[in-house]
Amino acid sequence: MKLVACCAIAAALASGSAAAMLPTPLFDFDVWAATVLKKHGIEGATVVEAAYPISFSYCPKGSPALWRYQAISAAQLEALSRGEAVPASDSNFEMIEPASAACTAVKT
Repeated sequence: MKLVACCAIAAALASGSAAAMLPTPLFDFDVWAATVLKKHGIEGATVVEAAYPISFSYCPKGSPALWRYQAISAAQLEALSRGEAVPASDSNFEMIEPASAACTAVKT
């Protein structure tokens, strides 16, 4: 019984200390999305949804269109699974919906 209790306490302490070592910005996906947008010259956009580190959706300032940035495309992922080198791409932006209710509701 003491062995089980010791193992449970050790597991709880290990998982708690691992979570405590994660940097706070890791949890703020909007900051990551805003950084990517700024890097690509897109200023004043509103991030609607962020799924770090895969993708995020955003509304450009003054536009009703909903856009998505995807860090890695399906074709790039497939090439990686075959062990091929995948060059970085700036074509990971796509318009999802030209007249989105989410973007119309956003006051940018």
